[in-house]
Amino acid sequence: MTTYQRTVTDADTAERLGSGDMPVLATPRLINWCERAAFTEAAADLEEGQTTVGTTVRMDHVKGTPVRRADRHRELLQAPQRRSPPDLPRQGRRRVG
Repeated sequence: MTTYQRTVTDADTAERLGSGDMPVLATPRLINWCERAAFTEAAADLEEGQTTVGTTVRMDHVKGTPVRRADRHRELLQAPQRRSPPDLPRQGRRRVG
């Protein structure tokens, strides 16, 4: 499991993103960081022309990280045991799953 670290900026705050009224790391931004990291990890195992879409998020975000402080997060990636719906448009890409 890879650990990622980012420094919170004014653009990452609940105040700026509208998810709260404090200048601390916004949960939507943290979810974005986690989803980006998960995509990066998954992409390393995909063949050229393949991609991954969709996500399920389960998160406990219980402590505010103020601006200019570093936040570390780890993603536990779990592959679903289901296939893509058959009516999903391929748009020139192969389905994985």
